[in-house]
Amino acid sequence: MMKKKISIIVPVFNCAQYLKACLDSLINLQAVNELEVEIVVVDDGSTDNSPQICDNYAQKYGNVFVFHTTNQGVSCARNYGLNKSHGDWIMYVDGDDVLRSDSLIVLAKNKFWEYDVLRFGLNEVCFGNVQPFEINFSHNRKDYLRLLVSRRTVLGVCGGIYKRSLIEDNHITFDASIRTGEDWLVLFKLVVSASAFSYVNENLYGYTVNQQSVTRKKIDFVRPDGLIAFNRILEYAADNQIFISSNDIARAQSSLRRNMMKEAILNKSKKIYIETDEQLKKYVPQSLFKDIVYAERIKHKLGFLFYSILDCWYRLFACK
Repeated sequence: MMKKKISIIVPVFNCAQYLKACLDSLINLQAVNELEVEIVVVDDGSTDNSPQICDNYAQKYGNVFVFHTTNQGVSCARNYGLNKSHGDWIMYVDGDDVLRSDSLIVLAKNKFWEYDVLRFGLNEVCFGNVQPFEINFSHNRKDYLRLLVSRRTVLGVCGGIYKRSLIEDNHITFDASIRTGEDWLVLFKLVVSASAFSYVNENLYGYTVNQQSVTRKKIDFVRPDGLIAFNRILEYAADNQIFISSNDIARAQSSLRRNMMKEAILNKSKKIYIETDEQLKKYVPQSLFKDIVYAERIKHKLGFLFYSILDCWYRLFACK
């Protein structure tokens, strides 16, 4: 019997601290007789020790293939990895994350080959602590699309296995011009295009909270990429006659606005705050009432009130 081939695409950029754990988790996946696995690693112009680590694994293991590129971002790295891969099923694992050792066994038991898209849960790993990542899920494609649109589930392509023909036949690629929200857009397109979809309620993916990003860094300019991605999601839904309720749209807009406002406030810059406000008005209708109504948690509802008060303060007093 011909084995089913899975390609695991790993974009890598300056994650040497976590990279060995990532690659070890893929090398040590428990074997399934009818499956063959190739690990396609794309070094996106790393300047730390990541390239050497990648090459060491490629020299040691015959199913690890490493490609070095100039730094163009994770979207280009994932697109490049797909072009260099040969599997009929595709998985994405970031270079600082891991897969559970029995992932292939679980996927095989759930007959992943019968689906265009099969999603699964994840754990969050922070400072060595592992805990389930609280998300909503559904085995129903229509319901899962609602969760995706309203940002109430995991929004990235990591945490799933996808049929290659689904990706290629629908010309689905990552947009390098969007640095945040790019895989949210891709995942939405994949689920929309899938004729067979399901969800495995097991946390097979380990998402590492990068310790270097725990301490927030100041930003120099505002990127409205998440808003752009969301508007493209709405366009793609309309083109494919996928109904999205006004409630789900409002919930997503509320979430996106809150994230951008929080970033602007924490940056302690009047210039950044004003620029953020201008970007929000450009891409998303403003409504404090809807923000408060559709915010998921009480602390988020209170947050919008807090931001509104600060908005007056920022416009009256200059910050550094």
